[in-house]
Amino acid sequence: MIDEVMKMKKLYFYSVLLTISMAFLWAGCSDIKENIPVATSSNVHGEGIVKRGAPDHHSVLIKNQKYDMKPCTACHATDYKGGIIGANASCVGCHSQPKGPEACNTCHGSYRNPTIIAPTANGAHNVHLYASVLGKKVNCVECHTVPATYYAAGHIDNPDDPAEIVFGGTLAKKATNGGLIVPVPTYSTANGCANTYCHGTFKSGNLTNTVKWTDKINCGSCHGDPVTGNPLPKLPHIQGAFANNCATCHNTVKYDAATVSWTVDSLHLHIDGKLRSFGTDKDF
Repeated sequence: MIDEVMKMKKLYFYSVLLTISMAFLWAGCSDIKENIPVATSSNVHGEGIVKRGAPDHHSVLIKNQKYDMKPCTACHATDYKGGIIGANASCVGCHSQPKGPEACNTCHGSYRNPTIIAPTANGAHNVHLYASVLGKKVNCVECHTVPATYYAAGHIDNPDDPAEIVFGGTLAKKATNGGLIVPVPTYSTANGCANTYCHGTFKSGNLTNTVKWTDKINCGSCHGDPVTGNPLPKLPHIQGAFANNCATCHNTVKYDAATVSWTVDSLHLHIDGKLRSFGTDKDF
């Protein structure tokens, strides 16, 4: 009988102990669960990330990263459509070109206008590409190496330096006079472009002409005397009063006697490596 009573007491003791232990365990789990930190916002950037002109605008962030946008793709995905943080964080709503933020007009021109892919505020980009009154549009490759991809060597890997001038096209190196005059283009920040077909290195042209990036040129710059502005080409071109009116022989220019000035009549024919005289069209 005594043994049975002792067994009952032990069973009761262990039951109470188990109940108390479970209570402590439940209370501990409740504390752990209740103290889990909860993010107050899903936005890891500041308020100005999409506010134009803000000091923490995403353009500033990317510039500070030396234009390396690979960290952005960790959240926004390689196609910049939102990735793991959803479509509400897509970049292609504003950067709507096929390459998204990696399109040329994002950094070099106007991201609102995909046809403007070069700086136009200073220098001669505007007159070479968009507002030329002397000749047709010049391709970027004429003066720069155009990268095949955003991260191609020579593109953003040294962004603190000015863009390299590499005469990779055919226009600046156009040979004339039956191949006797072959331009070897050069460029320096001090002197600008020299030895280019575009600016005088052609038959009867101003072979020693140099043009700075900020120069405003006239007809005399490439064809005649850059000091006087006389558009009369040098020998072996015909000289004298008869030659003062280019339009007598060439159908690409007009002379305004009232203002004593010349204008190009056709932006499709001028500076194209051909001499048009009396309606003919030939290499020279």
